[in-house]
Amino acid sequence: MSDKLPTSQLAPEETSSSTSYKSRLIARFVLEHNPHLLDGSQRNVQRKSGKLQPPVMLSMQGPQGAGKSTLAASLQALLQDQPYGLNVAVVSLDDFYLTHQGLVDLADEHPENKLLHGRGQPGTHDVPLLKNTLRAISHINDSDNDLSTTTTTSSRTVNLPVFDKSLFNGQGDRAPLSIQIEGPLDIFILEGWSLGFRPLPPATLESYHAQPSPIPPPSRPPPYKMHDHPLAAIIQINANLRTISQEVYPFFPLHVVIRPRSYDYVYAWRLEQERQMKALNGGRGMEDEEVRRFVDRYMPAYEVWGNEALRAGLEAEEGEEAGGREVLELVFDEERRVVQS
Repeated sequence: MSDKLPTSQLAPEETSSSTSYKSRLIARFVLEHNPHLLDGSQRNVQRKSGKLQPPVMLSMQGPQGAGKSTLAASLQALLQDQPYGLNVAVVSLDDFYLTHQGLVDLADEHPENKLLHGRGQPGTHDVPLLKNTLRAISHINDSDNDLSTTTTTSSRTVNLPVFDKSLFNGQGDRAPLSIQIEGPLDIFILEGWSLGFRPLPPATLESYHAQPSPIPPPSRPPPYKMHDHPLAAIIQINANLRTISQEVYPFFPLHVVIRPRSYDYVYAWRLEQERQMKALNGGRGMEDEEVRRFVDRYMPAYEVWGNEALRAGLEAEEGEEAGGREVLELVFDEERRVVQS
């Protein structure tokens, strides 16, 4: 069935920064590991019999401004279109933030940890809600079969939360509305900026944080934003990340990583996004310096848990593996061109 897979070659009108090219690379990765999705006639038989396989669960990680939301939407459209005709749902990890009151309470509980003063970092998400939603999604293809008829109806729908970032003067809150998806579902995609980061041993964090110029260095120039926060704050985020990795990651056997050559690109990427948005909405949005401060809040996580050289060293030393996941890594240059996959 290799002839049915999306091509990994550039089309004449494309460059390696084209969203269409990147979405084909990811689609090929997904379909190579799930060849049953290429057999439309078999899927139709399964739907009629009510014996569908569970949806393929794919997680996608990429920093702010990398274009992961646009890429996820393009991937969804590609897989839903012919010749594949798959049912695909895309959800953002952002929609699983705590309620506004939950975020306020969290900040009050950790007055010295500025990383938890506002949404974003691991620990600011409603992990029980996320886990329950993922469990429901994984069973969305379960069906009630009425043996007296030829009709099979899905036994499940799943309501997905929506987080409205415009509420409370930009602090955000969970919206009263929700988005409902219905089975059968072929592929479910969850995308988020920190999704896939894994916790580090506390001793490693302590040694790494203590060095003015850590070895191995983060993939960005100094000064390092992790040094703006005490070690205790970093260890708390690490503990929160451990909870997410234990409760959420096992749902996803496939994972896509969008990795910039340097995380310093994120400042320019996020600023570009903000300026584009303001050009379309009459100038509403953050000023340039506000964008920089916004990205500053995320940079410690990129410097610590996004440091692949540090992680690779631990894996070599401890024999740690990626938890049984199949991983596709797309390395971007500053122009968001794929320079390695």
